[in-house]
Amino acid sequence: MKTLTVAGIVKCYFPDKGFGFIKRLDGKGEDVYLDHTVIEHLEGPMLQGQRLTFDLRSSDRGPRAYNVKREQREGTQAIAPDAPRSIYLRKRVKPSGT
Repeated sequence: MKTLTVAGIVKCYFPDKGFGFIKRLDGKGEDVYLDHTVIEHLEGPMLQGQRLTFDLRSSDRGPRAYNVKREQREGTQAIAPDAPRSIYLRKRVKPSGT
């Protein structure tokens, strides 16, 4: 079985269900399935927007991630799933004509 190492970001993760999906950064293929058994060695929660590197393997249900590692880049921050989205999406607008 051929293995390809790729980078991606956590699209969503459901800790209560033990799975989630990763969006590939190379733009190829569909979202990759992420199972809790391949991230048990990682400390801390899996957060939306977090960058990962992983080995990609195909299965009968689609692509799956193995050997998952967090990619820490200076100046990047993942979005906690319980954080209010408005904090991250709010844009400051200056009043006009005053």
